[in-house]
Amino acid sequence: MANLAPVHSATCFAFTSLIRVFMQALSPGSYASVKWFELPAGYVFHVGNCFEEDEGNTVRIYACHLDEFSFASMDGSGPFPDSRLYEYTLDVPSGTAKSRKVS
Repeated sequence: MANLAPVHSATCFAFTSLIRVFMQALSPGSYASVKWFELPAGYVFHVGNCFEEDEGNTVRIYACHLDEFSFASMDGSGPFPDSRLYEYTLDVPSGTAKSRKVS
């Protein structure tokens, strides 16, 4: 758990490492086309949609994002984490990425 830092107790963690997104073209022998993107720290789950725009130069991902996580929320003894819908935009040619809170 090197990328987690205790927040309020031993069972509540904040994510401290960047989110790393791996992307590769779906064609034979395309290993040279691997791209890595970095986004602000957090936990991404329940991807709702992902699609290409601009002839594949932009990839948009819509997913739930958590800044903190507590194991107590899993058994109902603690508050449920405050998850939000985020839009992640990957700029394929430049290798840059950005995130935006949608809700």
